[in-house]
Amino acid sequence: MEKKRLKPGLSEIRHKGWEILVENLGISGATEFIIQYEKGYGDYTEMRKKIFNKKGLDEILEEMKSMGKGDEK
Repeated sequence: MEKKRLKPGLSEIRHKGWEILVENLGISGATEFIIQYEKGYGDYTEMRKKIFNKKGLDEILEEMKSMGKGDEK
């Protein structure tokens, strides 16, 4: 009885695709290729204006530091 080959899963396809990209383009070229398809969404300029609202770098850094304090154990 002949075994029927199942089609590869998405994880296997991604893994093989990455290997082929790296083999042909190198790590940095493969990464640049993938980045072209991962552009994100939304309007970053408008979002940045809302998030930072004319805050200075020092104020932003202090907020980031205080956000991380709850993670320490």
